[in-house]
Amino acid sequence: MMRIQACSKFFLMDRYELPFLVFVFIGVLSFFLDNFYFQYATLIFEISFIYVFIFSINSKIEREYRLVFIILLFYLVLSFIYVVLYREVNFLDFALSYKSYYYLMLLVVIAGKVRISPTRLDNFISILLWIFFIKYLVMRLVFDYARPILFTENNFELIFLLLIFFFNSVSNGKRDYFSFIILFLIFLLSGSRSSMAALCLLLPFMTMRKIDSKIIFSLVILFFAFLGLFFVFVDRLDGNSLSSIDRVKFYYLFLYEIRDWGIYNYLFGSERITSLSNYTCSVLSFYEKLFSYSGDGTCYSVILHSFILRVVFDHGILMSFFLGFIYFRILIKAGYEKMDALSVIGVIVITSLSVSSLNNAYVAMAIVVGVAVSPLREKQLS
Repeated sequence: MMRIQACSKFFLMDRYELPFLVFVFIGVLSFFLDNFYFQYATLIFEISFIYVFIFSINSKIEREYRLVFIILLFYLVLSFIYVVLYREVNFLDFALSYKSYYYLMLLVVIAGKVRISPTRLDNFISILLWIFFIKYLVMRLVFDYARPILFTENNFELIFLLLIFFFNSVSNGKRDYFSFIILFLIFLLSGSRSSMAALCLLLPFMTMRKIDSKIIFSLVILFFAFLGLFFVFVDRLDGNSLSSIDRVKFYYLFLYEIRDWGIYNYLFGSERITSLSNYTCSVLSFYEKLFSYSGDGTCYSVILHSFILRVVFDHGILMSFFLGFIYFRILIKAGYEKMDALSVIGVIVITSLSVSSLNNAYVAMAIVVGVAVSPLREKQLS
């Protein structure tokens, strides 16, 4: 009888918790698909983010975020008029370049309105950890995949997993060291350098919040995390030099594109949206799928992969700083300590060196979890 009641409580979830049941479902489903992943997983995450937003628009935007919302809306509308209507750039290229800004605009509407049960989130994370671990272990050892995946490219999904694990750990004040070990093994199996670096950054904040008898165990975990980072880094180099790393190549091409920039360009970026040179496009012709949606052979900053390079090129340092600062303020207002908020921003910066970071729904959904299970929410409900 008690098992039946527990099962019914698990499925009688709040509307904001429904996406996590879907994530678990597609994670399990991926085991039975031909390519071992669900090709529409990213679309599911984007729909989930919009789903949460829709249920958040029934009340006013919090006072602190109203000006931010207006600034973002004004920036997006003016950019749309200039880029799409005046310069006739393909709308999909515009949407991709500005995704981080309209994600943030939707997030300031969501902030302070979403509530997820910490207990149920803890259960979901435990299930996801085991799904990730088993899937990565099977793909790595049985099928010899160098970069195992569950939902999509593991650089994306691992940051989602790491951030929700961090938010859950901070909010609940729990330190389940067995879960930390499983998390570490998942990242080690992933073969992702940026994800291992992000894990090394967050581990101290999750495992050493207070100096107590468990601090030695925390230091051991941290030591093996750095050792794992070194192992993954050397393994991915495969005897080649640093210049062989694709992200290093992207950085050199970025420097080539901004060789004639002045102070104004560094502050505000290139003209909205500026195509890259024929030289850069030809060097990166291997990434043809990332060329412009117009199909004319043009390529934009998205082909540089690194979010931080893309956002500086397209929007400049000022708007890049604006993004980071608003995310920091959202976390502080949600009740997180400054060091916790800064560590999350640090993870975002680390991942932005390699992948799309704030330009993808995986990070956006992770931040939704952060504000939904924040320490302030727990105080309000206690």
